[in-house]
Amino acid sequence: MALAYPEERSSLADRIARDAFLSALDDPEFELKIREREPADLDTAVKIAHRYKVSRSFVDASSSTHHRVTRRVAEDRSESSPDMSELESRVVTPERQ
Repeated sequence: MALAYPEERSSLADRIARDAFLSALDDPEFELKIREREPADLDTAVKIAHRYKVSRSFVDASSSTHHRVTRRVAEDRSESSPDMSELESRVVTPERQ
């Protein structure tokens, strides 16, 4: 808007630029969150959008680390692993001798 009309400095031009930015986001939920904050102009709308995206990335990053912490390791009971009684006999037999 500023490049197309460099001399234009009105509140209508600010609202048009803001609305064009919000429509270009192509994400209705994201657009609604920014509109709820009632930005007066394009600069304010961009700042709000940037803060939201940064906050969202922190939340997503922290939630992905929680998933890694809650994972559990399953015990492998395949045929190649020795039985506990076999291990015990290996330890006890040398001690008895």
